[in-house]
Amino acid sequence: MRALAALFSVVLLAACGDKPPPGHVVVYAHEGTHAQRIEEMLAEFTAETGVLVTLKFGASAELTDAVISKQDAPRADILLTADAADIWRAADNGALRPLPEEILRRVPASLKDPDGYWVAATANSPLIVVADEASTFVLDGLSDLGGTEFSGQLCLSSSALPGSRALVAALIESNDNKTVERMIRRWVRNLALPPFESEAELVDAVRSGACELGVLTGNTHLGSLPRFWPSTEPRSFHINGIGVARHASDADAAQQLVAWIAGKQGARVHKDIEYIHAGVAGWRDEEARLLAERAGYR
Repeated sequence: MRALAALFSVVLLAACGDKPPPGHVVVYAHEGTHAQRIEEMLAEFTAETGVLVTLKFGASAELTDAVISKQDAPRADILLTADAADIWRAADNGALRPLPEEILRRVPASLKDPDGYWVAATANSPLIVVADEASTFVLDGLSDLGGTEFSGQLCLSSSALPGSRALVAALIESNDNKTVERMIRRWVRNLALPPFESEAELVDAVRSGACELGVLTGNTHLGSLPRFWPSTEPRSFHINGIGVARHASDADAAQQLVAWIAGKQGARVHKDIEYIHAGVAGWRDEEARLLAERAGYR
């Protein structure tokens, strides 16, 4: 049904000479587990504002490449990525236009581009989840997860997932590379099972007791599982980034959509918590990938 709707939208645009009418935004959005939520969010935007939205789903990196190379057809007004790395890359390659100050003011400093080209559409901070039957333990910081007392008890999601790399990038930002690599090597030695391809699988493993504790970086439903974060650790972010394409056909409507999302985002940051800037996951993404590879974290 989604593919049929997308095809209909493209045909409609073609009938109009490949140029959307005023008040019509073309959104390039990453596909995946949150596709339905994206559809619901944009439907809510249309209901409130009357601005029509055409969605084109695809892999985040491929959509970003298309916008950067101007191979996007129909022309994208909005780029909504699965992570900070792709939205940062789009801005770095000149594929986004600066956002107005009135939009940027709505977003906390840690959730927007320092140069004003993108903001976070969603933001999730990491959590440690614990099995109901897990033994009592004390955890002062993430480095403690490498302790021998957690041998065969820890579970992680794959380092190929954007959220996992965002966490590694944040650790690099707060420490030196050698310290982080040693930390992650100790985590890997303590794994109960190989890293999971999705966080939903990790949660199921913790819930079943196959893992006593796991590190999550997304917004996977946890049910009643206990969760916490060490009070000594600053919080990092796994974000979906959003920006207006430099060659947007309807930049005004696109900025209206970003402003609408930005207005809903600001309340998600707690003033009494220390945060690492979301952009760290972008500009340190390759560094994080290479470090995880050296540490044997797959």
